[in-house]
Amino acid sequence: MLVPVIFAFNGGPGASSTFLHLGALGPKRVIFPADLNAEIAPPYELADNNYAPLDVADLVLIDPVETGYSRLAPGAKRESFYTAAGDARTGDEDAAQPQADDRRRLV
Repeated sequence: MLVPVIFAFNGGPGASSTFLHLGALGPKRVIFPADLNAEIAPPYELADNNYAPLDVADLVLIDPVETGYSRLAPGAKRESFYTAAGDARTGDEDAAQPQADDRRRLV
């Protein structure tokens, strides 16, 4: 049986894939106030996410280098990653790795 793989790309200064995980795709979600302009602060209240795709697909969250918990490998040069082309290259490499397992396919 093939297992679909969903790739979620996110990130940017101060915006790791945590927001995708806790806002849309993970098994839990942050409860936001009805007034979306209201300020919220940790600790956040969590609820089950009945719409998470985890029962039908594998999920790969990809953060660009140095966003979220993503860090440069020792000896790597920042300038090779801090461009749109650098993000595209590393995103492509990240997406290719899980497909090495022949049970998976892109969705």
